[in-house]
Amino acid sequence: MTMQQSISVGFAAVGADIKALQGGSIVDSGQNDNGFWVRWADGTQMCRSPWIALLAKPALAAGQARELRGVGNAPVWVFPKPFVAAQPVTALCNCTNTCVGTIAGLRTQTINGQSWAVSMLEFKARNVTSDTVNHLSLQAIAWGRWK
Repeated sequence: MTMQQSISVGFAAVGADIKALQGGSIVDSGQNDNGFWVRWADGTQMCRSPWIALLAKPALAAGQARELRGVGNAPVWVFPKPFVAAQPVTALCNCTNTCVGTIAGLRTQTINGQSWAVSMLEFKARNVTSDTVNHLSLQAIAWGRWK
């Protein structure tokens, strides 16, 4: 077998593997002011937030935990694309200033009186330092279903 034939056989094998993965292919991805998203053909969706700066008012004392809200008492993060409400959404948060971030809750969006999709994340922070924390940043990733 020549080198060219060997390469052609290798590409043919990889091509067959790629074709076998088409059921899990990405059908939509993008970004907007609320972050990034990827949607797969099987209905799986992943969203990632940009870094979100939060001001803890009043400051989080050492060991204190409390829900933090955005400007105007808004949820901390509105997903760049909504999730289907009937399916669970799992979210992970990364928090700076040695705070531990947890999910305080997920909210549904109501349109014309009907709740149709999980679209927002609320965030709870615990100060695990011995110092008061006034400012922190978080980034979150959420997994769930878009269809």
